[in-house]
Amino acid sequence: MLTTPLAIISIHLEGMVDTLSYIVYHHLHPWLRGNIVHINIDFNLTDVPHNDFGVRLDRMLESFETGKFQE
Repeated sequence: MLTTPLAIISIHLEGMVDTLSYIVYHHLHPWLRGNIVHINIDFNLTDVPHNDFGVRLDRMLESFETGKFQE
């Protein structure tokens, strides 16, 4: 049985750890037979020159659409 690929995208403040998304990922991994990916995207509100959150999100979504996404 094939499963639909699933991406868990965790968007959080730089330096914070999103433990709940990791728990969900590890719980679903066996059920989805590895057809799942966990992605961390952090942001920093004070580091404006390097706060390219929108650009990084756009690149990631484009790589999903083109099939060129790599962990």
